[in-house]
Amino acid sequence: MIIGARLERDLSKFMDPATETKITEGAHGTRIQFTRNGSPLDYFLTHSDGSLVARHTKNKKYASLRSLLASSEFADIRAFATTQARMYRDFDLEALIPPEGELDGKRLALQTLQRALLPQLQSESAEKINIMLLDGPAGVGKTSLIHRILVHRARAQNDVNSAPPILHVTSRGRRLTALDEALAQSLQILRAQFTFDQVPALIRHNLIQLAIDGFDELVDPEGYKDAWFALRDFFEATEFGGPIVLAGRDTFFDEQSFSAKMVDSQHAFSLSHARLGSVAASSAKKWLFARGWKQLDLSDPYTDLVLRPGSYALRPYFLQELALAKSWKAIESQDLTPRAYLVDRFVTREANLLEEKLSLSAIEVKARLIGVFEEIALEMADTETDAVDLSFLQMATEFAFGDSLNQTDIAKLRHKSGSFALLISDTREGFRRFPHTEISHHFLSLALVRLIGSGASVRFLRRGIVSSDLLAVFAEVLLAQQGDVAEKFIGALENLVSQEATFDRLPENAASLLITCLCRTIGNRQRHYHDLQVSNATIFGQAAPSLLERVRIQRLDAEEASLAQVQFKDCEVVNLFVDATTRLGATAPKVHQIHLKSDKGVIREIYEPTEIESWIATHSPKAAELQNANEGAIRLLDRVCRIMMRQHMIKDHEDDEFGRVLRHPYWTQIEGILTEAGLAERVHGKQMAGARAPFVRMRDPYTLLADRSSAEVAPVWRKVAAIPQ
Repeated sequence: MIIGARLERDLSKFMDPATETKITEGAHGTRIQFTRNGSPLDYFLTHSDGSLVARHTKNKKYASLRSLLASSEFADIRAFATTQARMYRDFDLEALIPPEGELDGKRLALQTLQRALLPQLQSESAEKINIMLLDGPAGVGKTSLIHRILVHRARAQNDVNSAPPILHVTSRGRRLTALDEALAQSLQILRAQFTFDQVPALIRHNLIQLAIDGFDELVDPEGYKDAWFALRDFFEATEFGGPIVLAGRDTFFDEQSFSAKMVDSQHAFSLSHARLGSVAASSAKKWLFARGWKQLDLSDPYTDLVLRPGSYALRPYFLQELALAKSWKAIESQDLTPRAYLVDRFVTREANLLEEKLSLSAIEVKARLIGVFEEIALEMADTETDAVDLSFLQMATEFAFGDSLNQTDIAKLRHKSGSFALLISDTREGFRRFPHTEISHHFLSLALVRLIGSGASVRFLRRGIVSSDLLAVFAEVLLAQQGDVAEKFIGALENLVSQEATFDRLPENAASLLITCLCRTIGNRQRHYHDLQVSNATIFGQAAPSLLERVRIQRLDAEEASLAQVQFKDCEVVNLFVDATTRLGATAPKVHQIHLKSDKGVIREIYEPTEIESWIATHSPKAAELQNANEGAIRLLDRVCRIMMRQHMIKDHEDDEFGRVLRHPYWTQIEGILTEAGLAERVHGKQMAGARAPFVRMRDPYTLLADRSSAEVAPVWRKVAAIPQ
């Protein structure tokens, strides 16, 4: 591209619209004249060294076009970075646990990743767009990692060799078919001196880098067709530069499909891939010890149980909250799941504080606070945003408490609502948000159970998308509900699906929730669902007895799931996500792609039909295995293992939802077999809430399910199968 054309391309978005531009090329330089902010500008670029002289300001000199664009007269990059540093002044880089995972197949280290994200100098003949895919499960620390690098760069802008600042773009709860709106909103929050359409020129000159966080949330769940169109126009405008970070779930990114889309583009691409995983248990213990945990607590067998490989508790956000407790003694309600513990800890603390100021008991305050947070989560989902303003928060608080407090107490509570412990300040002044999307999903799930169960309509289900991340949290919330509440909800959802025939998103969203409800068994009845179109569904544990006919599921996450009691008839699953513990029954749906996760979190895609059929066959029951076998005992051990994989232990009490599983006639014999093999034990203590009862825990239930033919595990299953019926 000739010099004049490059100058016009890079400066055109900084010129006033509907004004004339004059470019004059000479032997030694190029003169460019245009209007910006209502003033005529006149620059001369010297070909020999690339410097520019501003003739309209007494020949002020710039070392290069890059220097001009970075200056206070144009994008003012230094002010942009200074604003970022100021907004994140309380961000503690040392408080974050180092990320773990892989970078292009090799062990990921923070310094290596930082180097990989540095812009690369490119020759005109080999210009390309550099892209880094950053993926991993929800809550594994993708956003924290972007924030870490962003803050490090913003604080180092005074260094001569500092890397360019990062523009962090998030979906903020919205679905977009183009990036312009997301870019514009991110720049508006920072009061940047440049606009969204000027970003490509700044990327080309390595003045800023772009990180699109929650890339999978910007598009529909159908996959890369929509995702590619969302990026295509932006790539067309950018042409080269980067790296541009695209962060999202590991279950969304399929590197092979993504690369295929790039081949169809007119631009050249360079692709790198960083995959984050859960922190190793040994790393978590060292990190907790450095933050005040005592070695006695870290050596407790309970610690190994909670921080087992693959556990939710090993995700950075939970570890940061766990670090604040300093010991197990400070943690109440040990029989809660890690996510429920976080929510309960925040809400209980807030309720105890408010009890001192209000004429209500802590129990009643807690119940009403949960109602407030449900309304906030529902409002965020309805309006497709991740924050609410203080006026809505105050209104929701007054609505929840107004019937039992006088005006003086209501006024105090309205003022206090802006500093509720479970809400943090958003980057937008006067807005509050949840500290993590999983906390928001928790309360949204509670709201869905309550509203749908009561027959109320939910606007979010008509407009939004029930994502796989939400479904994973929803399933756990449903499992924690009382039996009558869960049965009423599922019944209302079944009626909704059978009656609803609208053209909005409600039928598909309701179907996604309904299939996910197979995680919960209701009585002894077999559920029968037919003629459903499902975008996302998540099933874990042991799926309830059911018959699915003519059901098409775009994306089914069946990791850690047994579908042995699900009959498929003329069903289709486009993307099936599985692991070594996934089991199918005598029938299976037609599967287009399998995404197999290893015990180390690495996903392998299976496309070949013969290979897909082979995997399904090896993970389905064989007739020879079931001859003279006690299927009931086998199914009971399978179910207990799957429960243990998610909540670490089971309280042996009839009032506990999962404790009732241990009341099965076969369990005493099964527990004896496991204890003899050193795979199970009963423990006491550490319980500070609920009815007093011992806990049953197992050593490595994953291996017990994943490798049933191994020398260590096979004898256990044979003995269980031989239990007299």
